[in-house]
Amino acid sequence: MTNLKDGAGTTDVLSDSPRHPRRGAVSLRSRVASVEQTWLTLGLVAVVVLALSVAGLGVLDPANLADIGRATGPLLILGTGAALVILGRGIDLSAASVAAVAAQLFVWLVSVQGYGELRAILVCLVVSAVLGLVNGAIIVWGQVPALFVTLATWQLYLGLFRLFVSKETNAVLPRDSMVVSWMGSSNVLGIPSTLLIAGGVVVLTSFVLRFTSFGWFYRAVGDNFITAQLTGIPERPLRLISYVLSSILAGLTGLVLLGVAGSYTTVYGSSEAILFDAITIAIIGGFSLAGGRGNIRGVVVAALLIAVVQNGMTLMNFTVVATTLTKGLILLAAIAVDAWLHPESEETVRAGDL
Repeated sequence: MTNLKDGAGTTDVLSDSPRHPRRGAVSLRSRVASVEQTWLTLGLVAVVVLALSVAGLGVLDPANLADIGRATGPLLILGTGAALVILGRGIDLSAASVAAVAAQLFVWLVSVQGYGELRAILVCLVVSAVLGLVNGAIIVWGQVPALFVTLATWQLYLGLFRLFVSKETNAVLPRDSMVVSWMGSSNVLGIPSTLLIAGGVVVLTSFVLRFTSFGWFYRAVGDNFITAQLTGIPERPLRLISYVLSSILAGLTGLVLLGVAGSYTTVYGSSEAILFDAITIAIIGGFSLAGGRGNIRGVVVAALLIAVVQNGMTLMNFTVVATTLTKGLILLAAIAVDAWLHPESEETVRAGDL
């Protein structure tokens, strides 16, 4: 078993929760976060469902449960991408624009350029990967904070797409679409296709983080990349790959959402909404903004919670303002809990800022 050591403590790269001998309270809180947070979130899901059922809103109707499942899929895919970057002590605000670019690029390729669906999907995912590569290169080798880089590329990518590809703000899925339509609106043995796709993403991501050297070393980088550098871990390539993977998942999310709704628009704040949800899911799921902590099962339960809350607000006819306010309070509460469980210390300060 490989240990990373510095003056502040010891990090076991094969462990779910890094150990810090000089931070006993923090270690206890970390254990609480890794073990109890998922169960707490699952309990909140049960409470919300029970409250909506008692109110007679039909939350447990089969059709409504199918809607919740269909909505959970894209949230889970994008939330997994956000969690990957946050695990390495980064953040990717451009995921919203990458999702929009992928969805609208697909429609343009099929409707205007005459591409087949599979070929168009492949092009969209490759373009998404390139956009993530640009983000990662500027952040990792340019040494620019991820918050500023991805905030800028969020607007840059959409602007470049409008300038060089299509000026349309609303892309409608072609009626003869089979693959993307299946991705968003079909069922297999009663299970929404969005959940099946998201399940594949979750299983693969969890396997990589738990059973591969990439996952072990990347978690160590998120815990303290200076220590990781001193032990010879290639922290820059690992962080670069995380942004590429995040963008690929964002592109996949855009395609799934296109299949769910039959169209994708960048007006009325739709892109901002999915970004907001992704970051909320990652934090509620236990991925600390301090880096190096979190597990994918927490993201699964957090995505379900957000989907149920959104469904409940729809059933109660919440206005856009009320919905935004509620989701803002949820994110603020999640950040507050994260700050309590993982307070900033000398070690995390040395690890650098977002």
